[in-house]
Amino acid sequence: MIEIIGENMNNIDTVIHAQGLMFIYIGIGFLCRKLNITDDHVENKLTAALMNIVFPCMIFTAMANILGSTKLSDVLVAIIICIGLVLFSYGLGFLLYRKAPRKKRAVLIYSVLSSNAGFVGIPILAAIYGDTGVLYAAIYMAVIRVFTWTVGLKLYVHGEQHALRRIIVNPNNIAMVLAVVFQCLNIRLPNMMIEVMEEVGGISTLFCMVIVGSIVSSSFRFKRMLTPVAYWYSALRLLAIPLLTHFILTWLGIDATITGSMVILVAAPAPIMACVFAARYNADKELAVLLVLVSTMLSLVTQPALIYLCNI
Repeated sequence: MIEIIGENMNNIDTVIHAQGLMFIYIGIGFLCRKLNITDDHVENKLTAALMNIVFPCMIFTAMANILGSTKLSDVLVAIIICIGLVLFSYGLGFLLYRKAPRKKRAVLIYSVLSSNAGFVGIPILAAIYGDTGVLYAAIYMAVIRVFTWTVGLKLYVHGEQHALRRIIVNPNNIAMVLAVVFQCLNIRLPNMMIEVMEEVGGISTLFCMVIVGSIVSSSFRFKRMLTPVAYWYSALRLLAIPLLTHFILTWLGIDATITGSMVILVAAPAPIMACVFAARYNADKELAVLLVLVSTMLSLVTQPALIYLCNI
């Protein structure tokens, strides 16, 4: 019993440490914008580097490390669960926010459908479950990405055709496919290349939070921090959906690692992509930033509690 409590405390310490670093990185991004080191152009370039280089490197190395020792049945179960979770989240968000003003409705529904799992969930899962957790995060992100560029984008844009090509050629999806192909064909990359990819993938958290800090500095009014909708949303995103996910998956007898990974992923704060979409398609950008800030701040309390719940 003492050993289990000690392990949970170590996991919680890891989460608090990781979340604390994230706020420091946000502060760095905030300072960079104030000093005119970053601007909208730099933010766009950093985001492009993150999505097209950094994340694919992280996903490929994690999947290459774990695929050989992970049961195919566990992967298939994870895929089915991820699709079910995203469909449920979208339906819940639509039910709750369908009558909100258009510019707010898109931000709120998409922020329930998705989460900041790619930016926040991966580092935490890597610390708790290792490469297995990162693999499940990659699966969840792939499902989220499909919904983001179809259903999610449709929330912001009316009457625009969405090309399937944007999903197929996404570098993160390509990284997942290549990892599977290399594993099936027993292809081994040079150790130096693997080391470089691991180093590049390791800077993801810094990149993400600096971008958020820069966005906050450029467009956010802090008096909006008291807006009630952000706290109702956070209760839904950080507590209601994760607790329901834990209850259902535990009741179904799903593997504890899969259950814990899914709970942590759906318990991640609001997605940064909500800010990106809002800025690009003239939705409520300040509301998107507000949801990210408030939910990220509150997740310092909720995520350690949920990790403890998943490991007792």
